[in-house]
Amino acid sequence: MTEYFEVDAEKDLKSMDTFLEDWKYYEFLKNLALNNKSIVGYRDHKYTVQKNTEIDLGMEKYKNIHYNIELPIENEQYLSNKLIVFFMPADRMISTQAKLRMFGNSPWESLASSIAKNTYILRIADSNLISGSYYQNTINFLNYETSIQQLIQNTAYKYNISSGNIVMYGNSRGGTGALYHGLLGNYKVVAIDPVIDRRAWVEVKDVQHMFDLVDYNFAPKINRLLEETTLSPDKIKVLCSDTAFITYPFVKQLNLSKINLLNLNLTIPHVVDPFTSLAALIGKTVPFQLSLINQFLYEEDISIEKSLIFLMLMIGMFYYLGLRPISRCTLKIME
Repeated sequence: MTEYFEVDAEKDLKSMDTFLEDWKYYEFLKNLALNNKSIVGYRDHKYTVQKNTEIDLGMEKYKNIHYNIELPIENEQYLSNKLIVFFMPADRMISTQAKLRMFGNSPWESLASSIAKNTYILRIADSNLISGSYYQNTINFLNYETSIQQLIQNTAYKYNISSGNIVMYGNSRGGTGALYHGLLGNYKVVAIDPVIDRRAWVEVKDVQHMFDLVDYNFAPKINRLLEETTLSPDKIKVLCSDTAFITYPFVKQLNLSKINLLNLNLTIPHVVDPFTSLAALIGKTVPFQLSLINQFLYEEDISIEKSLIFLMLMIGMFYYLGLRPISRCTLKIME
């Protein structure tokens, strides 16, 4: 059922910022979140409210998770099937449209043309609370994380994709989601400038509309997952830059022995807005991001070959040591 919330015309900013200008409006928004409702539109000082279970983002749904699947551009079976799970950044928090807040405005539509053949792309909206929850459970959506993991597993099963051919990807809020869910499911991770501490987004106003329903600092939770994961550090790529001072110091709170933290020497002239450094790092490193993604996508289909001379030396060594000769197949496994 659709409801409407009317605000004072003098306080109406015709955007989600309206709810940050008046304490009563802010409390109203928090109550919506706790009751699994959100803002889905606006007209003439009236904000449209719907239950999260009824919201239509124009996407497919699984257990109230909104997503879409992009199939490979070509049908030929060049390589084994692969999957990129794309967690979306939060780049339109001001919008009164739920899709722009939860799914963002940067779906990287050209991604498919720059990655390995036979790769499916699963894009997942952060469809929780008013504008998402960094893809993590909240008091109103206790099985959110489990449902996302099930969606990934179901997609992999449907398209015959092994877990070794699945890559979690995202930047900013999406980078947090990619890292978090990669650790939960033991999938390879490419996280670009993930938000580990979100207090910069709430110091003045709660521009993400998450209230106190989401942790401010994710480092303790992520470090616990790092202790439990079966992934080796080289399968967890986190790209940052110490020039992105709104995120980098907090990424350093993670257990760096468990991840590959890549600190890019990036020069950003005339930075006055702390959020500018974050955007610059993400926007200026697309080729590098693609290289990290493709490295993970291709590695399951690559065998490192040794020369015949090397093989003969190995067999001779085994004879010399009085051991039974081993086959080339066994040698390959040992590699």
